[in-house]
Formats: sequence, C-alpha cells, structure tokens
Amino acid sequence: MKDFIKSWVIPLALIAIVMLVAITFNDDERNIHSLTETDDAFTQNRLGVMYLNDENYEQALYWLRLSAEQDNASAQNNLGFMYQLGLGVNRDYEQALYWHRLAAAQHDVGAQYNLGFMYAYGKGVPQNYEQALYWFLLAAGQGSAPAQINIGTIYLLGLGVSQDYGQAAYWYRLAAEQGDATAQDALAYMYLQGLGVPQDYEQAVYWYLLSKE
Repeated sequence: MKDFIKSWVIPLALIAIVMLVAITFNDDERNIHSLTETDDAFTQNRLGVMYLNDENYEQALYWLRLSAEQDNASAQNNLGFMYQLGLGVNRDYEQALYWHRLAAAQHDVGAQYNLGFMYAYGKGVPQNYEQALYWFLLAAGQGSAPAQINIGTIYLLGLGVSQDYGQAAYWYRLAAEQGDATAQDALAYMYLQGLGVPQDYEQAVYWYLLSKE
C-alpha cells in the first residue's frame, strides 16, 4: 500500500514548482516598456517581470537586480527564480538561495515556498525535509496552496516526520478548499482509501469530480 501511495502522490505534490511573483499588465501599463531609467524599486520589479515574461532575460536581470538591491522582496525572489532555473544566467543555486533568503526574511511567500522546494530536493543545500517543512509551513500560513499540498505529502509519506494521515488530509483540504485541483484529487484519494478521514465514497467522488472541472 505504501508503495502505491508514493506512486500516486509524489508526482502530485513534491514537484518542481518554482514560484515567481506573477504580475498582470493592462495595455496602458505595458507602456513602462519605454522607460530607460527609474529609481523606483516597485517599477523596476514590474519592468523586470515584464521582460521576464517576454523572455528578454538580459533586461529582466538588469531591472530585477536594481530593484532587489533596493530590498524589494518580490524582486529578490524573482531574481532568485532566474538563478534557480538558469534564465539568462548560469544556473547558480548559491545565488538563488542568497536572494530567496533575503526575500523570505521579508516574509515573501514565494521565496518561502522556493526555499522549502530547495531543501526538499537538495538544490544547493543538503536535502533536509525538516527545513523544507519549516519553510513550507511559513508559506502555507500565508495561503500558499502548493505549500499546503507539499506539507500534506510530507505527512502522508513520513518524510522527515512521523507519518500522519490526519495531518495529510488536513493540509490537502486547506488547498482543496482554495480550488486547487491537485489537492482536490489527493483529498479524493484520502477518502477513497480512508486515510486520515473516514472512508467515504461519496466524498471521494465529490472531490475527484471537482478536480476535473
């Protein structure tokens, strides 16, 4: 049973999600593309994300670094994102950790999640599920559904903690109630197997169908 659980859940939760701060722009706001200089850290970060979305990594790196050096937490996380994935730069986990840590110290939820991911997978640091859980919990406390899912899987599989199906179901439910399809599918499985919750086929079908909408 445990081997089956692993094959079911690991692809759904402890996956290679790296969180970038998403920013949407209307047509008027895209006019900031015409800017060649600005000292405003907020605008610099928006420019950086815009160029990153356009896959102009040289310009993205330029503007994000300017913003990050002014202690803009979003820019610090986004800069760490670029180093973590090697976008326009050589992949450098040490630099990624450096910028994610600066952002996480300012309670940036994306950076907290990214640090959890790096510890969970041993990217630039020794693999350490306790540290991964620590950072995922901080991100989950700010409502991060991916972090909540990963906490659920850590408890489901007993990764660095005592296996606890009740905790797994609790965290899956939090993410599922936010509308996350992965969490809804995982919660359906918990009801199907009676793991941490009473076995309930109606609830299993409910969450499973919800995940497919």
